[in-house]
Amino acid sequence: MKAIIARPCTWLAAALCVAGLGVSAGCDAIGFVAQAVDSETEVEFKAQYEGLNGKRVAVLVDCPLDAQYEHPTAVPRLCEYLSAGLHEACEGARILPPNYAVAYQANNIYWPTMEIPKLAEALQVERLVIVDLVEYRLQSPGNSYLWDGVIVADVNIFEADGADPMTPTFTQRVKVRYPPMDGVQRDQVPQAVIEQGLQVKFGQEATKLFYTYTRKKGDIDAEIRKERHRL
Repeated sequence: MKAIIARPCTWLAAALCVAGLGVSAGCDAIGFVAQAVDSETEVEFKAQYEGLNGKRVAVLVDCPLDAQYEHPTAVPRLCEYLSAGLHEACEGARILPPNYAVAYQANNIYWPTMEIPKLAEALQVERLVIVDLVEYRLQSPGNSYLWDGVIVADVNIFEADGADPMTPTFTQRVKVRYPPMDGVQRDQVPQAVIEQGLQVKFGQEATKLFYTYTRKKGDIDAEIRKERHRL
């Protein structure tokens, strides 16, 4: 009688694979499944600062004058998108209307030199979210043919009612890029679309500092690989 050789069950294949006892096909399959499951694993990111909850908050964007001249929508839109994000993310927070914050900055051009308690008093808030723009561009230096938008900014939180209001209680650098893929030519997409996409992306990423959320591990790994490829 011809011998019948049974295929090992999944748990046995896994055990043999771990033990280094062959079953290469089974091991490959197990590894593939494990990798797929691992990529679907949800990774939790805790809120890095929760002190905006239940507070009166103003968002101000500190942008160099030359950048404001070249990109006039930078200050109002970054203020608008981040304010909207904080309104949704921070429980009980009362966010100063962004048009009021932008108007105050325009009418008080030396506001960055003001003491925090006085600035907070003028705006009638307890917390100041001051976005200090470090880099704001739509193209790589020397490349006028492709879109490569980048915003780098320090997000600082000042507690006007805290023990040391002149020192940020929290600060974190945020960097975003847009469009998400390389090689987008200038004649393919209007500048306004690229710039707004970049601004929205910054608002989303900056807001993530203030609430707990989850992401799939596979998406995180793919994003890291893409960023490394761009460097």
